[in-house]
Amino acid sequence: MKCSLRLLMLPLLMLTASGFTTYPWTGAKDARLGRVADLGGAIAQPVEVVEDSRCPADVDCARPGLVRVRITYLNPQWPEDTELDLIVGEPRRVTGGVIRIEAVRPGRRLNQPIEMGDYRFDFLFEADP
Repeated sequence: MKCSLRLLMLPLLMLTASGFTTYPWTGAKDARLGRVADLGGAIAQPVEVVEDSRCPADVDCARPGLVRVRITYLNPQWPEDTELDLIVGEPRRVTGGVIRIEAVRPGRRLNQPIEMGDYRFDFLFEADP
């Protein structure tokens, strides 16, 4: 019994040692800044919105803009975590697969700044075969 409990605690200890916040957890959809998102085979923690140059919904723009998000990524099969920037919609090769932020909410509106705590992200992780 003690051995199986130790095995169950190992991933949690790895996350703690790597600097991940061990609570609260979210799923791959609706992830928030500072919270750990279980991507089903990998783990991501959105840390910061580095850039949000999306065109506000109530404005006509020449280009759509982008959202760049800094995350900490951990694949439990590999010992080290990685900090990287992701651009929403663009897949990024990482250890063990490909990660992408599929969507970001809320949408931008003219003259209405978005508080960092209001951002939500939908992740997709495709593990290598």
